[in-house]
Amino acid sequence: MSTEKRISEITVRISETLKHDLFDEAAAHDRSLSEMIRIALELYLYGHKNRTDDACGRSASREQVRGIG
Repeated sequence: MSTEKRISEITVRISETLKHDLFDEAAAHDRSLSEMIRIALELYLYGHKNRTDDACGRSASREQVRGIG
């Protein structure tokens, strides 16, 4: 995983069903809800390959686009 500090906090509004399913998934993998949501977002945004590479210590440089000119 990335060594970047996790200091940003956001609020996400989700259905009770999704919340319970996320709790169940987190418990099944012995992870916190926060970690489970972070993993889901990373997989969606960066894909499985990049997450696997990070876990193996092979981080490819990624260009970030945030509208900073």
